[in-house]
Amino acid sequence: MKLVFAGTPDFAVPALDALHAAGHAIAGVFTQPDRPAGRGRKLQASPVALRAEALGIPVHKPVKLHAEAQALWDLRRHIAWIRGQDPSARIGVLGYSLGGYNASLLAAHEPNLDFVVAGIPVADFVPLLWGHLPLPHRRYFAARGLDDARLHTLLHVVSPLACKPQLPPERLHLFAGSADRVVPPDQPLRLSRHWDRPVEWYPGGHLTFRGEPGVKRCIDNAVMSAGWSAG
Repeated sequence: MKLVFAGTPDFAVPALDALHAAGHAIAGVFTQPDRPAGRGRKLQASPVALRAEALGIPVHKPVKLHAEAQALWDLRRHIAWIRGQDPSARIGVLGYSLGGYNASLLAAHEPNLDFVVAGIPVADFVPLLWGHLPLPHRRYFAARGLDDARLHTLLHVVSPLACKPQLPPERLHLFAGSADRVVPPDQPLRLSRHWDRPVEWYPGGHLTFRGEPGVKRCIDNAVMSAGWSAG
């Protein structure tokens, strides 16, 4: 079996060893980036990275991958804590910009939410990250094996477009600016197609949504369709 292994701490090393010993073709290992350690605070690779290198397995340490994985973990743990305090709690999620990305990613993994509103959301970081790099930088990275296709492979596992949403369409809502240059309109449109939900557009840029009637309408619709009282 060909697979990819993801792990960081020392207790994940035996699992990696077991898979390798069983003859599985491990195409790569994803682990957290090197971190300062010890009295000298020198960068040190994770236990999994060190073991993978010893086994001759390619190691990938994408910062963005682990940042989004951590964000998803944190959000789900907060929701679990709330439900632990009050099992009948009703929870809705609203996020703007990067928060919109995290909200839409949460919608792909958390089924028991009253609604999710993704505001001015990024849907796919690859064209934004790669597209904003100067050409000499893109050539530099491509010469070392990192191009947009590989970046897409690395970040696909934390993309809201990678999984079907766990919520029914009527609980999913999104708004975006038609003149946004930070999150271009094609980004919310991709999420709109994935969710099979329309975008509530407002005529403005990335930070001009405050007071826009369309934004208020989108959030009001989410709250009211969930049966929440406006008061």
